Amino acid sequence: MSKVPSVKEIVQALMDEYHNVPGHWIVVKELRIGSGYSAGADRSIDLWALHCHPSKYHKSISYEIKRSRADFLRDVKVGHVKHRGALAYADEFYYVAPKGMIKEEDLPPWAGLIELREVVPGHWKPYRINVPLPNPRMRPSWGLIVSLLRRSGQILGG
Repeated sequence: MSKVPSVKEIVQALMDEYHNVPGHWIVVKELRIGSGYSAGADRSIDLWALHCHPSKYHKSISYEIKRSRADFLRDVKVGHVKHRGALAYADEFYYVAPKGMIKEEDLPPWAGLIELREVVPGHWKPYRINVPLPNPRMRPSWGLIVSLLRRSGQILGG
């Protein structure tokens, strides 16, 4: 494995490949699970995508970006506890990492894997390697809604 893409490059690759149709997806970086600090509300999802159309069942996806194997192994060690909110509000949860950084056999059953490969210098393409088991998501909490609205940049006041 050579160069590790930046978080910005990873997000751009995911946007270009999976969320590139205007008006179809709401995508939020570093989305906090809630608006307070208790019960894990201060945790955040690296990248969260919500499909806007009811015909697609408002599908939601949580992405956890990993730029080192050690970081991934720390995640796996604590189990789903760290990602409880990301799992609660998503139909699918994916780890996203450069090719070869995460082994499929190391994945928990609730997580999928998307690998990034550098197709030309500085341009990365994601490849879905493994799809997670279906996840029964919860309805959004008021804390999540407040967090989304704060991130929108369109709210007057507050």
